[in-house]
Amino acid sequence: DIIMNLLSNRFKGLVYLLSDLFILITVSVALYLSMQTLIVAIEFNVLTHGLRVSKAIFLFAVPFGLFLLIIRAIQNIIKDFSTVLYDRKVFAGNVIVEN
Repeated sequence: DIIMNLLSNRFKGLVYLLSDLFILITVSVALYLSMQTLIVAIEFNVLTHGLRVSKAIFLFAVPFGLFLLIIRAIQNIIKDFSTVLYDRKVFAGNVIVEN
């Protein structure tokens, strides 16, 4: 926080943009790996032990959640890019407790 307060708005936006790009790359790799597990479960018709229900139903939650994370990261990248481009104030969240 101390270092971020010393930076200009444009540089703060650039730091946030780079962190969002890192998140996007990391989540994309995780999505690829989780899709492989889901495809194997669908291909071999893997069932759960207790209920004998397809395991693919439960494994679908991870790629779906990661896909939602990718959408949110893209939204943040667009917002941070406009912050850097137009030198706007960086949104750092709302104040929870006021002094």
